[in-house]
Formats: sequence, structure tokens, C-alpha cells
Amino acid sequence: MLVNDYYTKQLKKLVGGKVTTPFIIEEGSEIFYGIDIKMPNGEIKYLVFLMDDEGNGPGSFQIGDLPKSADRELT
Repeated sequence: MLVNDYYTKQLKKLVGGKVTTPFIIEEGSEIFYGIDIKMPNGEIKYLVFLMDDEGNGPGSFQIGDLPKSADRELT
């Protein structure tokens, strides 16, 4: 079993979805990148890539609602 099975379970929720749009979220001085994923049932899920707590390297991800500050113009 994986050490951090929580993340695997979260990612499994996206299986079958189609990546549709990349986006940027600016919150104060922080910038986050993510992608829209359209699920077979029409629901849109959002995957946001996060840095580690120190902000100096790769970290985790978040699946959830997209803040209104997301820039939908990124291509």
C-alpha cells in the first residue's frame, strides 16, 4: 500500500475526465496554476497545483471549487 494513499484516492475521482482548460489564480502575491477537468456527467472539477509549505519546490494538489480570481484567458 502507498504511504500516502489519500492523494491516490483524490486523483481517482478524476479518472474518465477530459482536461479542457489551463488557468492561473492570483491571490495577493501568490500565483497558482491549474486545469479544468470535464467529467463524463458534465460536471467540471478543478485541479490546482500547489507548492510545499515552504514555497521552494513541488508539493501537492487540490481538487475543488475554482476561486473567482482565476484567469480563464490562459491558453
